Amino acid sequence: MDRQKLAELLATMALLLELAGENTFKVRAYQGAARAIGKSTEDLDELYRSGKLETIKGIGRAIARHIAEYAETGTIEEYRQLKSTVAPSLLELVKIPGLGPKKAMAVHAALGVDSIGELEYACRENRLIALNGFGEKTQQAVLRGIEYMKKFQGSLLLAEAWPLAERIAAYLLEQDGLTAARVAGAVRRRCPTVREIVIVVQADAAGLATLEGILTAMPGVEQVTSPETSCFQAVLSVGISLLVRVAALEDFPAALCLFTGNDQHVAELRRLAGEQEWTLADGRLVNADGKAVPLAAEEDIYRKLGLSYPEPELREGQGEIALAAQQRLPVLVQPGDLRGAFHMHTTYSDGTASLAAMGEAAATRGWSYIGITDHSRTAVYAGGLSLEQIRAQRQEIERLNANRPDCLILAGIESDILPDGSLDYPDDILAQFDFVIASVHSAFRQSEAEKTKRLKKAMQNRYVTMLGHPTGRILLAREEYPLDMTEIIQTAADTGTIIEINASPYRLDLDWTWCRVAREKGVLLSVNPDAHGVAELDSVIYGVAVARKGGLTAANLLNTRERPDMLTLLRRKR
Repeated sequence: MDRQKLAELLATMALLLELAGENTFKVRAYQGAARAIGKSTEDLDELYRSGKLETIKGIGRAIARHIAEYAETGTIEEYRQLKSTVAPSLLELVKIPGLGPKKAMAVHAALGVDSIGELEYACRENRLIALNGFGEKTQQAVLRGIEYMKKFQGSLLLAEAWPLAERIAAYLLEQDGLTAARVAGAVRRRCPTVREIVIVVQADAAGLATLEGILTAMPGVEQVTSPETSCFQAVLSVGISLLVRVAALEDFPAALCLFTGNDQHVAELRRLAGEQEWTLADGRLVNADGKAVPLAAEEDIYRKLGLSYPEPELREGQGEIALAAQQRLPVLVQPGDLRGAFHMHTTYSDGTASLAAMGEAAATRGWSYIGITDHSRTAVYAGGLSLEQIRAQRQEIERLNANRPDCLILAGIESDILPDGSLDYPDDILAQFDFVIASVHSAFRQSEAEKTKRLKKAMQNRYVTMLGHPTGRILLAREEYPLDMTEIIQTAADTGTIIEINASPYRLDLDWTWCRVAREKGVLLSVNPDAHGVAELDSVIYGVAVARKGGLTAANLLNTRERPDMLTLLRRKR
């Protein structure tokens, strides 16, 4: 069975049921089943054959039957029936941030809106204001959602584009006449979202002559054009474009440099070359005598221009050239620097793996500690912990720590920040945890002033160790909520609160641009996977990419510290 396709199918069924007016409990059952399948690491085919699908948390008898049907036929008949009863346009409309199924049905029924374009026109004509349950604010929110969707159409998450780009480079390297292939562009700079995959290849004349045919035959390519002799563009089936730049042997280092940095970075390099009466263009560095400067590697370009080597993540024209000229570039943190991680969920709330499994997985990765943070009681939708469950979990953690001292399990909680800035457990309960991550999961429509005041109040609580996913964004789906991040970072500095870099590829929150501000203010950060299963522990690689892009060193992060230092910092507010 294709786990991802099955999870998507169940999630779509949940949406179709909601659009069809089914009861909330049934809708949530399918939503939960979709999450459970997507995050499960068990062999679904084996569970199906042995009749044990219902052993997966969140899979009941009826949904188990659907999964069995999917295993046998590749589809689910109820899904086909549901799809035939719901207007196809509704599935498009519900993707708009700020709309949702109920409002999508309302505008479809009242205004006959059948597309995003029609909905935008209706908003521009102020037709939503008069609808029951709408108003000026809702109409503006829908317009902002439409603009957000337009902005990111044709984009992929870094977690999708990065492995795809590496596979394409590996594929090209296997072809005759191509002697090198490296990922460049936004993927190499580790941008959170990517519109275009850029590959620089080294090719001889024969390789260049056959490259268009190679790309045309490559799986996942829908169209190939060649606007220049040494440039090929392709449309990929995943919805973004591929740009392949061809360089000769002696030009490869300069080409890789030129097609990695953004426009501002490359312009700065060309300016520096010009000051020496050199030129950096057309895949080579040429001196004042018109002779190509020999380059064995990309680093040579920076060295010959009097610069230390900036890592690809930094090449955004944000002051890295000035630092390179002063030999003051930071030594960026690396994935191997991590000694542990915080923010992960287990089967006590909405995770798919047990406490023991998460501890075992962390130890396998060589970590010496992890911080478990199941959801708090306000998060009913995610199985938030009651006081009895907190006690039971603490007892299990103590047993596990006694039996496996090599990887310490810390008992934390992800406590909801309520609309007034208080937390959903009293201080005497919060004091019982080893650490507390405070996060917003509700009341997103507060004003910037209200939201800023809310988070500041939470951080002023002595038991709040970290601020979780600070801006609330979901990449390609939900914008950051209005927030004065400068003030939030200053409050973190004043109170000693750690700010999370949420490494979920769907969030990557804190954004890298704010990491720099936090570093300058002396705020400690932590790369946290927000894992809901064992495999998601590896999401830390994306959080480290954010940290590197933000110019962070190992010293700027909590979870690069050895256990004694980490524990001291974790408890410093108390």
